[in-house]
Amino acid sequence: MRTLIVDDEPGWKDRLERIVKKQLVGWEIVTAEDAQAALKLIESPQAKVEIIVCDGLNGDYQLVAQASERAGLSFMLVSSNDDFVKDAQSRNWPTIHKNHYDDGGQFIEALKKVQQLRQSKEGQPISLGDSAKER
Repeated sequence: MRTLIVDDEPGWKDRLERIVKKQLVGWEIVTAEDAQAALKLIESPQAKVEIIVCDGLNGDYQLVAQASERAGLSFMLVSSNDDFVKDAQSRNWPTIHKNHYDDGGQFIEALKKVQQLRQSKEGQPISLGDSAKER
């Protein structure tokens, strides 16, 4: 699963990348430091991204989410901004609040859920266990 991690905080971007590489064998990670770089990657046929994990980016996450939707990609928000998190939840986007972040377990579970939802939309059968239900 090729995943784009977008975060303007290098520490968070690196942390999320390390967690995915360590816990989700075979997943490829591409990173971007802002919305403009993310939009270029989303629009690039060479990027072949399937899932986008995006920070709030001072509100620019909405541009990334809209572009991901137009391109048929899955989107997840990871932010410390309460308003951004509430907005994303109201749109039924998978969301992780950075201030309630654990050792990466919640993040990985959310990513697996996004992957399962993506596969179900592509017509691949999935087993919906407790981890795939809305929280």
